[in-house]
Amino acid sequence: MGQEVVQAVELWAHTLADRPRETWDRATARRLPKKKRKARSRPADAPGVDGFPRLLQPAVRTFAGRGRLLRFLQAAAYPTLAAFCRDAGIRPSTLTPQIQQLERELQGQLLVRGQRGHQMRLTEFGKEILAAAESCVDQLA
Repeated sequence: MGQEVVQAVELWAHTLADRPRETWDRATARRLPKKKRKARSRPADAPGVDGFPRLLQPAVRTFAGRGRLLRFLQAAAYPTLAAFCRDAGIRPSTLTPQIQQLERELQGQLLVRGQRGHQMRLTEFGKEILAAAESCVDQLA
């Protein structure tokens, strides 16, 4: 293998020697084609989606949507998101984007976050989602 490398370098050096020095830049080097990233597909017919209420299906179809729904369901039992995070051993900066993503998927606000010293409150839409999610908690876990 060592001789193959030496031969390749010698060939490359001779190739450069045949060209004017001004052209010795990265543009003349052999470039490898870039790998194309596959788009992450989210199948419309994710397994087990039909068993969920229609209200929850937009979230259940997405990547990690079931986990976000379960976290929301667990957090709704606490007075604040910070209290849930303390008990669950996670940071609020981890939970808040998950709740926001869930709200985007379901296209509605789930809760009104309480200011310092006040409890959070579920919106009417949040109460509907909570009731629907409680009926299928076994499927979420």
